[in-house]
Amino acid sequence: MSKSIERVADDTGSLRSLEENMAKGAETTSTLGPLDQRMANIEEAMPTLVEVQQHLARVPDTLESLNANLGQLSSCWSA
Repeated sequence: MSKSIERVADDTGSLRSLEENMAKGAETTSTLGPLDQRMANIEEAMPTLVEVQQHLARVPDTLESLNANLGQLSSCWSA
């Protein structure tokens, strides 16, 4: 019986260390909840961001067209 008790004592001796390591793990992973929410917000915004990006891709062509039209207007006023 005393050998069994000694074995139990030996087996449970590492529980304190295990508890401390689990606490550190819990603390380290506690940031995952807010991070997951932030990632979900970004994922939700992606379709809008892609649409905006498509519109922005046309800006150089639009500016070039406006510049050409301004050149024509400028030549009309100076004539």
